Amino acid sequence: MHARVYYSYNIDGPQMNIPKHYNSPYTEELWNVYKNIFSKSQAQPWFQLRDFNNLKSTPKYNILMKCINFALSLNIKLDNGLDIGCAEGGYTYLFSKELKVTNMTGLDSEPSRIIRGYLAKYYYNLQNINFRTELIENFDYDNY
Repeated sequence: MHARVYYSYNIDGPQMNIPKHYNSPYTEELWNVYKNIFSKSQAQPWFQLRDFNNLKSTPKYNILMKCINFALSLNIKLDNGLDIGCAEGGYTYLFSKELKVTNMTGLDSEPSRIIRGYLAKYYYNLQNINFRTELIENFDYDNY
């Protein structure tokens, strides 16, 4: 597994238990700019691992599908998509799947969320999705 994060996280062995690591509590070191306001309740995943298997169960699904259907009605082909503030990537996957984006990137400032995004990616074999940990003001939008 390859993840671009600011801090390393020890994921054990070749027979890795992805649900265990996805739901494990992350330390404040994996919350970079939010260390000063870190709390365990904020450190929980926004998307549960099971949400990737049923995106209709996510809180913003119906609203986002209206946006997606509008974009589809314009017949715009998207080569590179960017989900800013992607959390663990549930909606990154939704955009990639529904809009048929060739290369979809989820961007979030919290490395622990990106780790969970990669865990979901490999657990469900999600294609054409990558994640980056970066602050929005430092991101290069040239290819998007």
